[in-house]
Amino acid sequence: MSPTFAQELRRLRNERGLSLSQMAGLVPYSKGHLSKIENGQVHPNPEMAKIFDDALQAEGHLAELADAPVRPIPSDHTTLRTYDSMFDHHRALGHRLSPEVVLASLRPQVDVLSSMARSASDPGLGRGLWLLAPGTPSTRAGWSRNAATTPPPPN
Repeated sequence: MSPTFAQELRRLRNERGLSLSQMAGLVPYSKGHLSKIENGQVHPNPEMAKIFDDALQAEGHLAELADAPVRPIPSDHTTLRTYDSMFDHHRALGHRLSPEVVLASLRPQVDVLSSMARSASDPGLGRGLWLLAPGTPSTRAGWSRNAATTPPPPN
């Protein structure tokens, strides 16, 4: 299966050694907007794709991907249970590691979970996925900080 526009944009940016901030200096979009594009929250229009193609010297590859239909991230109730278990493990890690360490591994997974919630065809599943996501980065930081200062449950 070919990559999505978002996946290819991130791959090309990383391949060229550009941070989001550096990329924002090459295109007329903010770092935050670029993050949303790379996470699939914003689908590019043809003009945006051309700008990214030019900035990353992608030779029209990004423009081709921008024309492709957005494919939803598959989600089901097994996925929901798996993420719930994963977040339990992150909470346990929070008792033993610094919040920064835990959040570094948690952020990308929350981004994927949020994308799955947006694309879920079952409204109940979508709500469950949204409720499971720990929230904004500041909420996750507080959640992780609390986990780090709360004693672990007895075995």
